[in-house]
Amino acid sequence: MRGSPLIQCSEDPCLDAFPSPSSVGSGAGAPAKPEDDMIRLAIVMAFLLSQVDLAAARGGGGPPRFDIKATCRSAQPISNYQDTYKDCITEETQAHSEMVKSWSTFSASARSTCVQEIQLGTSPSYVDMLTCLQLAMEAAVSARQNAKPLNAPPP
Repeated sequence: MRGSPLIQCSEDPCLDAFPSPSSVGSGAGAPAKPEDDMIRLAIVMAFLLSQVDLAAARGGGGPPRFDIKATCRSAQPISNYQDTYKDCITEETQAHSEMVKSWSTFSASARSTCVQEIQLGTSPSYVDMLTCLQLAMEAAVSARQNAKPLNAPPP
C-alpha cells in the first residue's frame, strides 16, 4: 500500500483516483514521490470535509442529525455493563434535546467547528457535540473575563 497511513486502502487503485502531479503528462508508470502522496491526501481530505453538512452549523435548521443507534452499538463492545446500549440511547436523546433548546445560544463559529470535529470520528455523538459546544462557550466567557482589566487595590 502506497501513501499515508490515514488512507486505508487495500490496493493502489484507490489512490490512483487522483493522479499524481509527476505522472500527469509523463506517461504511465511514473514513480510517485512522497510529496505526490501528500497532495493526494490533501485532496481527499478537502473532498471529505466539503461533504460535511454545515448548513445546520450556520444556523439553518438546528443541530445536525446523527444515527444514535449506530453510535450506541459501537460503544457496547468497550463496556462491561448490560444496559450500556439503553443508557447510551437515553444520554444521546437527552443531549440532543438540550442541544435543540440551546442551539441558537452557541456562536456560529463554535457550531461549525464542533460539527466538523464530531463528524471526523466514526460514531458522531450528541453528548460529544454538546460538550464541545459548552466548552467553546465557556472558553469565550473566560476570554472575555480575561480581557477585562483587574481592579486590584494600589500597592
